[in-house]
Amino acid sequence: MNLYKYRSFSARSLTMLAHDKVFFADPSLFNDPFDCSIIPEYDYRSNGQCVSDFQRPIMQLKKMNPREAEAYINKKLSENKERFLQTMRHEFKAVVLRGFGVYSLSAVNDDILMWSHYADSHTGFCLEFLRTKDNLMSESETVNYPDDNEYPDLRWPRTKVETFETAKRIVLTKAKHWCYEQEWRMINRPDIATENYVGHERQVPDNLLTGIIFGVRMPKENRNVIRKVLAGKEIKYKEAVLKKNRFELEIVPWTGGSQLRGLKEAKERVESDVEEEIRQEEKQGEKEGITAKQVILAVVAFLILVYFLSA
Repeated sequence: MNLYKYRSFSARSLTMLAHDKVFFADPSLFNDPFDCSIIPEYDYRSNGQCVSDFQRPIMQLKKMNPREAEAYINKKLSENKERFLQTMRHEFKAVVLRGFGVYSLSAVNDDILMWSHYADSHTGFCLEFLRTKDNLMSESETVNYPDDNEYPDLRWPRTKVETFETAKRIVLTKAKHWCYEQEWRMINRPDIATENYVGHERQVPDNLLTGIIFGVRMPKENRNVIRKVLAGKEIKYKEAVLKKNRFELEIVPWTGGSQLRGLKEAKERVESDVEEEIRQEEKQGEKEGITAKQVILAVVAFLILVYFLSA
């Protein structure tokens, strides 16, 4: 199967292309504030239990030893217990997902919203990757969109969630509002970080990138830049085009231009057609009493409609 990554046309995206790399984002920096959330534990009647549960997270966050962490928690609890618990809820991602990286992909390449949001209003492009059971993309897994729209029931910190399998459950669960994205995610965890993971980047074998899809508004010169960056590689170039009579995109082989190309030539062609139609219609109109102005307005409106439907 193929998986897709929507990208804007930028110096960074071109650099990643040129060096065959992908970037794994920090989950704590995702746009959606609900992403990677769990049900927190708030039922703390005993300060002692609170100290016991939060001691390790505080040691990680504040770089403290056990005694310092215990003193810090007791101080915060005496000042404002509810505020401390709320703060720790916000710090959850920094503690549990520290060092994790996520590379988001999609199973669809023609979604209008994703082209708008992630490919700079259709002026960017989309990477097409081949996913097999034994290549790098096999690490990707589908995102779950629960019908009840609830967080994973992993009550932190009483339930220890730092294991990779538990972290995956957190990262691979999103609000059902996002289900149209049909998202897949690759997760890089700290314990497998190597020299090729510097700055949350990983090297991608040449044969994984099989295609590039140009956005419907991507200028021809930008398309040619990408072709030069990927020169010598076996890449299939495609483009998104507007479907006739429908609010949908269609992915077709790229023939070297752009759906928005040739506007000058098209305009001249329409004007020429209008002039010819006017000559013909005026002859007919003289017989039927139709004015030249009526003919011009009708023909122009008709030809403009036909042009945009066939563009």
